[in-house]
Amino acid sequence: MPRPAQDYSSLRLLLLGVACAAAACRPGVRSVDIIDAYRDAECVAPLGAGRIRPPTREWQSTVSRHDGSSVTVVGYQAPGGKISIQYPQSEALIVAANAGDYVYPRDVRLSRAHDLLYVKVAGLSGGLLEETLLYEYDLGGRRTFRVVRVDPAALPPECALPRD
Repeated sequence: MPRPAQDYSSLRLLLLGVACAAAACRPGVRSVDIIDAYRDAECVAPLGAGRIRPPTREWQSTVSRHDGSSVTVVGYQAPGGKISIQYPQSEALIVAANAGDYVYPRDVRLSRAHDLLYVKVAGLSGGLLEETLLYEYDLGGRRTFRVVRVDPAALPPECALPRD
């Protein structure tokens, strides 16, 4: 009597799940040029007294670019939190960093050349695993240049909150 063909789809899903979990458990990068650039960048200070309750880090800061123009950095550290950029003569916001889930913006910095924005996001990815990412956003190109998973121990302290 011939054996029925085996269904390997559940086995494939299990192996895929194990591979994804193993990749998620790896520590982030400790030594890469984006970490050095983030460390060297200038703080974009969070608001002293934001609108969100309970109080959390919140940004609404206008920064000057290298060409003399300015952009406004907007965002907050809470569910749904992301960092967006508003360019002059436009009411539209362009998302610079949005990790989703429970991974929120924690720190925002501007490169010394005032052409790149760095955003540190951290939290429980999928509500399960601690994750820290660095976003590098090109202000001139109006796009996220790269996103790198990093080891939080390799990063400098977050920018200080303003005193009220």
